[in-house]
Amino acid sequence: TDIGERWLKRFRDDMPPDTLVALTASDSMWFAPGSHWRYDNTGYIVLGMLLDHVTGTSYPQYIEQQLVRPLGLEHTYYCDTDRVLPGRARGYQRDGDTWVHAAFLSMTQPYSAGALCSTVGDLARWNLLLANGKVVSPHSYQTMTTPTGAAAAHHYGFGLAVDTMAQSRAITHGGGIPGFLSENAYLPDAQLSVTVLTNAGTGNPAPLLHQVARAALGVPLVQPPKPVTLTDEQLRRYPGRYELTLPNGTKLPITVTLSSGVLHAQLQGQNAFELIPYGNDVFGGPPATAIQMTFTVEGGRATGFTLVQGGLPMWAVRVE
Repeated sequence: TDIGERWLKRFRDDMPPDTLVALTASDSMWFAPGSHWRYDNTGYIVLGMLLDHVTGTSYPQYIEQQLVRPLGLEHTYYCDTDRVLPGRARGYQRDGDTWVHAAFLSMTQPYSAGALCSTVGDLARWNLLLANGKVVSPHSYQTMTTPTGAAAAHHYGFGLAVDTMAQSRAITHGGGIPGFLSENAYLPDAQLSVTVLTNAGTGNPAPLLHQVARAALGVPLVQPPKPVTLTDEQLRRYPGRYELTLPNGTKLPITVTLSSGVLHAQLQGQNAFELIPYGNDVFGGPPATAIQMTFTVEGGRATGFTLVQGGLPMWAVRVE
């Protein structure tokens, strides 16, 4: 999903797993094995192909027949687009000031890297069963929730992330495809499940997930900062071209512009978004993005900034 047009132009195509793997099979590696960590959809497709081979059953059939139905997950399905599913939600995305249907993606493509439909009720049951040895062995669950090696800095175990939420340990994971985003968390000390599912690809369920967890545990909610007004002279410190380093080491251009007294930031290949000033060189994106940018200013001119989204810090330096 990181290869650009080679994949994007085939969004609608039904593709078997070996065709999906072939899209990147001849590409060079992102980094030397063991030296870094990066979530990889193709890797999960390969795991699904191995499951197909070992069980003699296709991943979609195996998941439903051998996993979710025996576990009593009555509203969880492999989410292919041909079958009629009761209560199936449509996915939407923003187009300027209006909403439109999200781009169609063949559900053959997420395959074992996703392509599941579920409900918050089923996911709450899943969290409890998984944590209590009803899905995998306690040893396997420990491996899933213990970040090691290069993944430790990213709080990522073998399939699940480990974080702190509402001052408690939390086992988490999110996901997204066109028109849909999800965040799921299990807080073992409180045996609390919190799941947020959205059928809008431009939303951000993570802040709501954190606030719900805090409310459930009686922890004070996070209060959003209050915007401030900056003068034109102050605003002129920030526009320019920057180079942003993503958590995986990839570098992308990001441009900050000033028009009619409003700052906007635009990452290459994405829509521009307004920067809301909070003072002391700190800005936020629209509430749905959960972005915070803190600029470093020297001699009256920004030289770079730190961008935090979803708890992950990224750094940018001015290049022009």
